[in-house]
Amino acid sequence: MSDSTQKKSKLNDWLTDIEFIQNSSFSDKYYFEALGKYLTHYLKIIPVPVVTIWMDNEKRIKFSIGDNVKEFKIDSDISYLDYIVLVDRWLSDFFPQYNITLEINRKLTEDEIIELREEAIKNNKKFDLNDALNQTKPHQFIEKGIITRIYMTNDEFTFVENDKTFIKMSTIPLSIFLKKLRNIENDEDKKNFILQNSVELRTFTEDNNPTIISYSGKKMINFFLINYIDLKDKPLKSIKENKGTYRWGRFLIKFDNYTLEKECLEIYNKKRIADSLNKEEAIKELMDNGLMDKK
Repeated sequence: MSDSTQKKSKLNDWLTDIEFIQNSSFSDKYYFEALGKYLTHYLKIIPVPVVTIWMDNEKRIKFSIGDNVKEFKIDSDISYLDYIVLVDRWLSDFFPQYNITLEINRKLTEDEIIELREEAIKNNKKFDLNDALNQTKPHQFIEKGIITRIYMTNDEFTFVENDKTFIKMSTIPLSIFLKKLRNIENDEDKKNFILQNSVELRTFTEDNNPTIISYSGKKMINFFLINYIDLKDKPLKSIKENKGTYRWGRFLIKFDNYTLEKECLEIYNKKRIADSLNKEEAIKELMDNGLMDKK
């Protein structure tokens, strides 16, 4: 660990200082103490050094990385993990990462083939389905790679590439690996450096490692409000054999209260329909997944 990282780590010691927390004006001391432990662990495994400051009057924690600063209010109705989701959503912009625009030739979509057929009929021309199936079209997409977590003792790190998560090990000491990576400005060079100086150990799959969520009251409502942004592209599905149980990305959600379950589903359904370009398809999807009564 570098000297600067050690100093910044000491500046965060207040997070686990029970006397400091007890002397704060935040009413729920148990929540504050537990949140401090979660944040301490989180700050140790992210790939950037962060300084935290408690703002007692505002009941906020100020997070700073270099000249970038953001404050997050603490609220005992927000779970420890969801508070970290909010913080991580901002801090991850500063994690080592690359975004590379690539151009490939892709097959035509079904809608594009239908459009070609209709155009041929309109112009009284022959339409050849085999030709259409073999036809390609230039397509640009963004290749993204980001290091989200580090494990210094094993020289390992979590690497997310285009929504696939891998555990990798650097072939040089991880502290040196990260230092060199931070000094690289070109995104393609960043990608090549990561590929050339690390090996893949395993792939992380959500199906084998679900996080169980069984909050009550406002904590569960806030879970849906906070996590929808990251999970809106993943369907929420009812597990029919287990009443009140749902799968949503890496989460296995369990309700023990029907009123709370109904309120959370209404929040999800409204957001899902509002975000959809085709409202009817969105409603059908919700019905098929057991989230909305069929009319």
